[in-house]
Amino acid sequence: AELESFINTSCKFDPYYALPIYLSILDRLDDTQQESFLFNVLRHCLDTSNLYFNEMHKMQKKRILESNKKARRGTASCVLQFTQFLLFSESLMKNARRSSLDLCYTQLAEAVCQSIEVFSTHQSKMPSEVATIENYHFIYHFLFRNKIDGLDKFRTHCHKKYKDSLEKYVKSYLGTPLDKINVFFEGVNLKLNSGVPHQEIGFYSEFSKQKLKALITDYSVKEVKKGLESVMKKIEKHFTKEQNLFTVACLTMQAEFIKQVEGYENLMKLCYPDAGLKFSFSVAQIHAIFDGKSPRH
Repeated sequence: AELESFINTSCKFDPYYALPIYLSILDRLDDTQQESFLFNVLRHCLDTSNLYFNEMHKMQKKRILESNKKARRGTASCVLQFTQFLLFSESLMKNARRSSLDLCYTQLAEAVCQSIEVFSTHQSKMPSEVATIENYHFIYHFLFRNKIDGLDKFRTHCHKKYKDSLEKYVKSYLGTPLDKINVFFEGVNLKLNSGVPHQEIGFYSEFSKQKLKALITDYSVKEVKKGLESVMKKIEKHFTKEQNLFTVACLTMQAEFIKQVEGYENLMKLCYPDAGLKFSFSVAQIHAIFDGKSPRH
């Protein structure tokens, strides 16, 4: 009766006391002989503490879901609450069975995903993708460092959400810097997909090597640098300093732009093999443009 009274008094004073009490009883039960008087007492107290544990879990889930009513830039309150709760819980773990705690973690993880979705849509000074990028990146690296059992799948999910959102964001803001070249080769691809042999592409007036050469001259190193730096200046305003993800976004943008350029070059080699066509800039110069801008000044 005294132990049960202690549980009731403690958990009513601070709902978070339910967690260490519940885990301690679980741990002690594993070391207690079944059918003994102590085992029966602990079993009864476990049922009581489990009720408080479930209430604490519901309270934590509610806090996570309601924490972003006042959205701010950077790491969302729901993410900070979630990771702080994980640290608190894991610090109490000894040899106790994890099943109840892992179920709690899973449900809180689902809640934090819902809350990030709300948080991202309420941003007024940054694109919603940036909020998603920064918060899933924060959780992924937290879980990567702490290796919490039961959250391996969630860690993988966070990494995928982070990478997918980053890719979507980069493609959206980068667009096609060599826009006229892109339109030209979109037309070339349409011809190729319709069955026109690649050797005959240059015979069409709208896809002649002379026209392509004229388009290439529009994109000097200076013009390409000006366009890319304009994009980087714009996206730098979107990211906070907390996780230095502006640099990551620049590197991803660099890779995407080089991919576009290499795609154009491959079509040049295929359809205009002897024309000697090439851009006035090199991959090394593209690297230099991004290297000069990506570190935060």
